[in-house]
Amino acid sequence: MARDEPDAREVLLARVEARVARYADTLDSAHVLGPQAAAEAAALLAIVDRAEHLDAEVMLAVAYLHWVRADHVDAEAKEAEVAIAVPLFADLYTLDPGLLPPSLHAQLDEATGIRAYRSWEQTGDPQALDEAVGLLRTACTEGGGGPRRLSNLSSTLRQRFLLTGDRSDIDEAVVSAAEAVRRAESTDPNRGAWLSNQGSALLARFGHSGDPADLDTAVAALRAATAAAPGGVYLSNLAAALITRHTISADSGDLTAAQAAARAAVTGPGHDDQSLADATAVLCLVLTRGYDVSGDPNILAEAITAGEQAVRLGGGPEALTNLAVALVNRYLMTGFVADLDTAVDLGRQAAADSTAAGQAINLSNLADTLQLRFAAGAPSNVLDEAVDVAAKAVAVAGPDDPGQVTYLANLGAAHLTRHEITGHDDDLEAALAAARSAVDAAGPAHRARPLAETTLGLALLARYETDGAPADLDEAVLLARAAAAAETGVNDRISCLGNLYAALQQLFARDGEPALLDEAVNAAAEAARLAGGTAHAAVTQSNLSAAHGLRQEATGAPADVEAAVDAAQRAVVATSPGDRALAARYGNLSAARLARFTQFGALTDLDDAITAARQAVAVSTGPAVLATSRSGLAAALYHRFTVVQDCADLDEAVDAARASVAGSPKEAPERPGRRANLASVLMVRDRPDDLDEAIEQYQEAVAAVTGAPVLRAALQSNLAHALSRRYMLTGSAADLTAAISVGREALESAGSRPVPDRATYLVNLARALHLYAERTDDTAATSEALNLLAQAEAAAETPAEDRLTAAVERGRIAAVAGNCEQARAGYSAAARLLPEAAWTGLDRRSRERHLSRTTAIGADAAAWQLTAADIPAAIELLELGRSVLWTSLLDQRPDLSLLKHEHPELVRRLVEVGARRHLLH
Repeated sequence: MARDEPDAREVLLARVEARVARYADTLDSAHVLGPQAAAEAAALLAIVDRAEHLDAEVMLAVAYLHWVRADHVDAEAKEAEVAIAVPLFADLYTLDPGLLPPSLHAQLDEATGIRAYRSWEQTGDPQALDEAVGLLRTACTEGGGGPRRLSNLSSTLRQRFLLTGDRSDIDEAVVSAAEAVRRAESTDPNRGAWLSNQGSALLARFGHSGDPADLDTAVAALRAATAAAPGGVYLSNLAAALITRHTISADSGDLTAAQAAARAAVTGPGHDDQSLADATAVLCLVLTRGYDVSGDPNILAEAITAGEQAVRLGGGPEALTNLAVALVNRYLMTGFVADLDTAVDLGRQAAADSTAAGQAINLSNLADTLQLRFAAGAPSNVLDEAVDVAAKAVAVAGPDDPGQVTYLANLGAAHLTRHEITGHDDDLEAALAAARSAVDAAGPAHRARPLAETTLGLALLARYETDGAPADLDEAVLLARAAAAAETGVNDRISCLGNLYAALQQLFARDGEPALLDEAVNAAAEAARLAGGTAHAAVTQSNLSAAHGLRQEATGAPADVEAAVDAAQRAVVATSPGDRALAARYGNLSAARLARFTQFGALTDLDDAITAARQAVAVSTGPAVLATSRSGLAAALYHRFTVVQDCADLDEAVDAARASVAGSPKEAPERPGRRANLASVLMVRDRPDDLDEAIEQYQEAVAAVTGAPVLRAALQSNLAHALSRRYMLTGSAADLTAAISVGREALESAGSRPVPDRATYLVNLARALHLYAERTDDTAATSEALNLLAQAEAAAETPAEDRLTAAVERGRIAAVAGNCEQARAGYSAAARLLPEAAWTGLDRRSRERHLSRTTAIGADAAAWQLTAADIPAAIELLELGRSVLWTSLLDQRPDLSLLKHEHPELVRRLVEVGARRHLLH
């Protein structure tokens, strides 16, 4: 130290101490403010800095000077004054706490704690945050907890909770914030800040505990904070609380208020980049929720704009996640996969940057997005990542996290998707366990309960399709109905309705109750309506097609078959080429066109059905999907062979049907139907041993179906027909007896419900009875057969061609038995059915096929009328046959196929008019 420094030290020290003393006596800030005072303190401090040892006397004087100056300057200058004073006080406090008066200890702890908090904000060092909590807690304990200290402690504890997830921190933060508000005067200019901190602490605790009381108190506190502070400083916090409550209560008032507050927060004054990023991130969240409720694309566009701004401004994990969710919603609306790719990238970054408190929700959102990306054509490793990420979200959250219901449901959905692709049972069991835990954890009013019920219902359906346990299906239907009845957003409601349709479809297949079909069609139609032109359109239209198709099979309603084809076509068009569901969409289109061919006989429908079935096989992924596609192809090829007699079609149908049965799990509900398909084509091919194998397939299929009366009736009738054919080849009386018995069982299974194939069941049993009558001369059997055929030709719900077959068979069997009256009645009915067999809605090639098989019916009918000398009736029926032949066979209407390319809507209307004419006949 230079010779003159001791003198300078004494002079400067005396001046600084005198300034502080005069201030203490008079509280006149002029004694400590001004550049001269600061210069003297700086000069004195410079001398201390060059000393070899701490100069406690100098440090204390300079620290006090800057400490009292801090109370009389603006915020920015205050921070600078405190930045000088606090380190000096801290060094003295460490050296000897007795150097400072007790009254200053708490102030020093508070100031040092705030400095430690600022250090944590800049460095992210958790030790700095721990130090801040400890110092602020001590300041409140030793120096008396004023509103400022308590509120600062609350904010620091809340931040540590968000970092570590320690419940005790957030509980203490809530208590401290409430006490700060209680102790604040009503005129305190900082009361708005204390209220905002209280609301933020309560909102954070609600996110952990899910207690609605915390949420309501948070909203009230943030409303009060907004009212108490000028310039809308706390509007963004209020918006976040309101939109959180809206997700629980679905109160439209909360949504409206949240949108208004979030927009006002963004446009309010005084933003820096960070505060604007926070405000726009909240606006993105609020608007995305608004879109989910309203479906308004303009709201979603505004949400994405806000989210993109938040991310550009450096918003944290919340901004990244909010934008990702908004982009996922736009993908679901438009099918634009690039949005999904961006959402995945944002979700991965958000998960990587998350604090402990926000990690679970960000991970779960990422898992959900990854599942969507996989469904849109991403490789299987993306699905594996989704499963892993969803499992991590569940593990991170812990059992008490209110978001755990959602996280478990998403984990179940990820496992279920992988099971559907791989067929692995362990994934199905994991899906069931996670979804069951989600439902068990969700109270009756939990916002995520419909999601949990939907996931569990789908998992139960998957197990039912594998094992066939009736209890699984019953529970799946109950869950689906409950989820569909709940108040949810548009996307969730579409999902719930789709699940309900799937469950009802399976329940009808088991129980055969017609009312289930109406409920299924209504659910599918409502889902399709809500989906509109969104990315949900494809799956909802496909479900709607299948629902109409199933009802058409059960009732024969022509309107259902037309609706099924239209919806199936829309579903295919709406499905992107890489979508794994494309095979199912083509399969539905094939089935719908095949049903329309069966109903109306247009060969173009049959050709188109085969084309769609081949496309389904070509794009199938996974063994279960491929088995389904091959079954559809076999059915379509079989029907075409019965029309055009191309053996290549038949051989391919057999191969496809065998592969479909081989690819079906033993207990799968679809397996009996696939066995029946194989049996049908084997019977037609009629090679050595084909008929025996066909009967074995039918028998095993019948044995496997314990419920499903409609399916069981069809299988039993087909088995009766096969047994009758083998009797005709072998003369086995046992086969004939069995054919009659199982044919009767088929009618019992069908019951009184309207079944389009009823005429076929009646004809098959009548033929078996006729064979028995020929073998035994049993006239009662003949009478029963003729009575059954009369019922078949009168069955209005069945296709005209099937009724025509029944009428011709009635005439033939009666003729063989010598029953002229029944023969006349049968052939007369057949002749009168001829116009419907070649109705004007069919294309020319199809009408020619029908008429080539029936050209002699009019003449036969006339001949039998002549046996009764009824010449007028004979002439009428002969002319009817000739008029149908000339009107239909030689009709020179132009082919509409070329017109269809240019004016498809006109062609559709022309076909509809023809169909209506047919229905009026």
